[in-house]
Amino acid sequence: MVLGFYFYNNYSESYILPILESYKNADKKSSKLYINNNSNYYYPKNFYKEDSIYHTLVIIGNKENKLLYALVSLYGVLNTFILLNSDYIGENIYASYCYDLRNNKEVPFNNKLILDKKNVDNILIPKFQKEEINYALNNFMEFFASKTFNVEEFSMNVDKTFKEVYKEQKIFSKAEYKEWLNDAFYNLCKKDNECKTLKDIDIENLFKLIYSTYDYRKYMYPYYFNFLSDRILDCVYKIIFEQNKKLKNRDLFYRTLKNMLFSIKSNNTEINLLIKRDELKIKRALKAFCFNTHNEIYTKFFKKKLKYIQL
Repeated sequence: MVLGFYFYNNYSESYILPILESYKNADKKSSKLYINNNSNYYYPKNFYKEDSIYHTLVIIGNKENKLLYALVSLYGVLNTFILLNSDYIGENIYASYCYDLRNNKEVPFNNKLILDKKNVDNILIPKFQKEEINYALNNFMEFFASKTFNVEEFSMNVDKTFKEVYKEQKIFSKAEYKEWLNDAFYNLCKKDNECKTLKDIDIENLFKLIYSTYDYRKYMYPYYFNFLSDRILDCVYKIIFEQNKKLKNRDLFYRTLKNMLFSIKSNNTEINLLIKRDELKIKRALKAFCFNTHNEIYTKFFKKKLKYIQL
């Protein structure tokens, strides 16, 4: 497998002649002895992916340390180091292959592990790696454990995460917001152990559901509400202090306020769309505001203002 991948990447056979000769010229026992002396189980920390079940193969050539070696992981459980050349004189090379068995697709793998000869000598010492093997096996078995996905708890965490967006120093565009929510959602999935059993297609569908609830309009609503409130106050202020005679006629006051408000546009397209969508509701609210049947607002506020202005 390793040799096949090596030649698949068009690397020179001159750098792996010792291992090739062991296959060509020796009997099977000698070949096995050569492999046994130059390979061992090896479980480097934080090197292989653990968020699914993978087959991983990496070939590294390091000219500074004069080493050419391969790292192989099958199912994330059978992890092996194979020394291909201990006196490597070629250029630095790196090739990797990683296949996600649960989601049936090849995925990028860019992790590098630069070893020196002292590291290699230590790796090749025969030893029983009980803790490392148990950890890898337990991680493998977790994907087959029966777990109940707690939708309610996950939804609460999504809601908390969503509120974090308002701590940002800018208002996102639609594309920026979706990218932010996507990153936040996948980070949340990584922290949630129950998400580990979900396949990529399940997580993608879950994100679509999340985005349908926490869409861009929901994100924009506080900004929309603040913009609308501020503009209404600005318009009322202008009428009171610049066109106060219109306050005496409620119909004229309403029409002036309505026309002023809807002539103002936001720099944000989504806010303008939301105002357009809610135009009838806003007009009804303005009308109720101007024609308050109990005269509460008009009597307590506007007549006092008129009196103040007349003085």
